[in-house]
Amino acid sequence: MATVDLKDLHEAKIVHRDLNPGAVMWEIKSLDQYDTTAIYKHLGQPRQFDIGRLWKRGDLVKPMTVPETLREDNIYLGDFGLAIEGGTAVTTKVQTPTRFCAPENFHKADPSFASDMWSYMCIFAWL
Repeated sequence: MATVDLKDLHEAKIVHRDLNPGAVMWEIKSLDQYDTTAIYKHLGQPRQFDIGRLWKRGDLVKPMTVPETLREDNIYLGDFGLAIEGGTAVTTKVQTPTRFCAPENFHKADPSFASDMWSYMCIFAWL
């Protein structure tokens, strides 16, 4: 479960900083026995969508929707792009989406293990 992952991160002195539903991934059953056509039947073909002009023109691939019949019981944490060593000062205190951000981060406190736990519980409530 994700709680073990978060516990392991914190024991390694790592603050995730960006816990939100997009960072939580379900384990899926193996698709090794399927060919591409069968996989597309279960998951759909990759679809691009225009991101407009942020810093340059481009496309993103829409996230796939995994049918519940393919989901396993385990979930994992991902998206460690903002992770830091605990106790590290940062200039950007508030992560997005803000509804998963701990209140102290709005008051210029650095991200901490406690703020990760706040975000985790917000995800739990959201589910």
